[in-house]
Amino acid sequence: MVLVTGATGLVGSHLLYKLLQSATPVVALYRENSNRAFVKEVFAHYTPASEELYEKIIWRKADLMDLPALELAMEGIREVYHCAAMVSFNPRDAKKMLHINPLTTANVVNACLAMEVRKLVYVSSVAALGRSGAHGMISEETDWTESKHNSAYARSKYKAELEVWRGSQEGLSTAIVNPGIIMGPGNWEEGSPTLFKRIAEGFKYYTLGTNGFVDVRDVVDVMVTLMSSDIEKERFLLVGENLSYKKVFEFIAKGLQLAPPSKEARTWQSDILWRLEKVRTTLFGGKPLITQETARSANSTYYYENAKVREKLGFEFRKLADSIPEIARMYRKKKSA
Repeated sequence: MVLVTGATGLVGSHLLYKLLQSATPVVALYRENSNRAFVKEVFAHYTPASEELYEKIIWRKADLMDLPALELAMEGIREVYHCAAMVSFNPRDAKKMLHINPLTTANVVNACLAMEVRKLVYVSSVAALGRSGAHGMISEETDWTESKHNSAYARSKYKAELEVWRGSQEGLSTAIVNPGIIMGPGNWEEGSPTLFKRIAEGFKYYTLGTNGFVDVRDVVDVMVTLMSSDIEKERFLLVGENLSYKKVFEFIAKGLQLAPPSKEARTWQSDILWRLEKVRTTLFGGKPLITQETARSANSTYYYENAKVREKLGFEFRKLADSIPEIARMYRKKKSA
């Protein structure tokens, strides 16, 4: 059997969809407050038989902070995809995230070792490769460098990766994928899917920053390929293309049949906005629409190399000029239903 952590998230739900195409039993972990309805919603974007497919999932409740419960949930499991992580760019969440992401990954690794799991594929992030502020090409060989440009999320994923590498030294077969900004349909209120929602609601601004983007289906395709291969103790950077946020917003607007954002948000304007958001949330609560970390990222330029996965696995990424408008059309269809 195969087990998936973070099954209700963007990557996890798409991974479930792909795995369920085969006859292999799939176990999905969930917590008490998990909204499993998102999985069914994702399935519905791709097949009219979403209900039937959803019913094939074997759900097991376990908190990744609880190692004994995790080991119990891994009974009979041969392969593990670890997709779960806390993702936040709110400075209030930094301490918690720096605790949770490494600890839960350590627990997954330890449970895999204890239950003699055949292989673990871990979903990390390009952020775990570090951002020194230089504008050179970032690859699998880039060494982590402590820097003010590294977010708390980046540091938490880097520390979590250390647990995976530790597991590999203790005899666990492992592989790591480092995706860029993952694009796909999911919970439109969280993560990258909020870009589609914001632009649909009339957001008019863009920044000149550049980052690496990848279709979620490409991420899960590589993960499944790595699981079935004899490749271990390696990482693969997953970025379909390096694109400006302006270009990504144009692709989204195309799928939404709207005019693209047309006003440039300069760095000084972003700096004012995140400070105003900090004051607003301090006084009234809630999540900030923009933080210092997201403002910095949106105005920075990062380039990522994808040669390794193309050459070693023979993998070709989907064209984001096609897939991003497709995701936007999924959003439009859901909202008009």
